[in-house]
Amino acid sequence: MKSTLNTERLISCRRQLGITQTEAADRIGVSQPAYQRYEAGVRTPSIQVIKEIAKAFGVSESFLSGGVDSSYVLAMSDANICKSFESL
Repeated sequence: MKSTLNTERLISCRRQLGITQTEAADRIGVSQPAYQRYEAGVRTPSIQVIKEIAKAFGVSESFLSGGVDSSYVLAMSDANICKSFESL
């Protein structure tokens, strides 16, 4: 079975955590160049690596593949609310 990965979500999750590509790669057990290729869409990770990414980033595998993950949506909403209050 071929795995899929939404690269925009991958990048967004990493940035939301405030970590570098090198730190993300370390968390999931791959090299930085391999991780960079995932974000660039040049290489598709295995299903096992997608599971590791989901675990490390605190989202579901479905969300990384383009589905909906309510916990991430709520976290993003909370972050946006906080930014709104900060600008007051």
